[in-house]
Amino acid sequence: MITVSKTESKDLKALSTFLQPYKMDESLFMDRLDETMIICDGTEVLGFGAFVLKEHVGMIDLALIGNEMLWPSLGDGLVKAMLNTLDLRGASKAYMLTDPEHSKHVEKIGLSKSDEAADSILEKLNAPWLLKSQSLVYETKLPDFFDHACHSKK
Repeated sequence: MITVSKTESKDLKALSTFLQPYKMDESLFMDRLDETMIICDGTEVLGFGAFVLKEHVGMIDLALIGNEMLWPSLGDGLVKAMLNTLDLRGASKAYMLTDPEHSKHVEKIGLSKSDEAADSILEKLNAPWLLKSQSLVYETKLPDFFDHACHSKK
């Protein structure tokens, strides 16, 4: 059964294995597990995401899906789970950083391209450690995002 949940200590070994092909420094996430989520099939990690929240502004800075063919469905679920968590934690606006390759997926999820630059948002969030390699910024208002039954049907 596939599940999306907050990352816990018991997931760290499988997460480390999942992140190896991405050559990511897992220490970027280990001290903020409360701001990360994983998609698992049993004990196998299929996807990983990270977000940050400062005051009422949230940002999804990472959404990785191990099998690119699964991005449309698993990526949708992961992003919506992180948006839901940000909403429950009091965010009124959420941003997502992405690359041009995944921009169509992000638009289908229901986020809109933002006029704000990534550096400006990172400064707002006081989060200089976030991934700056993602050049496109998308945004949505919360909880308005959830007023529509299913964005991915567009």
